[in-house]
Amino acid sequence: LATVYRTLALLKEAGLVEEHRLGEDHAHFEAVRETPHYHFTCLECGRVVEFDAPQVMEVVRVLSEREELQVTDVHLFLGGYCARCQEAGGKRQEAGGKKQEARGKRQEAGGKRQEARGKEG
Repeated sequence: LATVYRTLALLKEAGLVEEHRLGEDHAHFEAVRETPHYHFTCLECGRVVEFDAPQVMEVVRVLSEREELQVTDVHLFLGGYCARCQEAGGKRQEAGGKKQEARGKRQEAGGKRQEARGKEG
């Protein structure tokens, strides 16, 4: 396993892969792409959904021009709960930011959490 991480570090250093931190304990490596894309991570099961959002780069462009900035890096992390975890009674947060506790048992999922981490996109 150490060899895998050393290889990933070398590929990252060479500019061939990117590392995304998708939550507290989840590093996600993927090939560098020409078109930016972003990630949503379910905070309960760890499911990752990739999505394109050209509007993000438009906001960066407008901000850069208005404030005379040179933006060199953009990170957008969306975290929340997928439909499956919401239905199972996972933790929810209302639109106003008030937390609602109806938490499922994340620790009990154990190995299932890893399986659910597959990416979609």
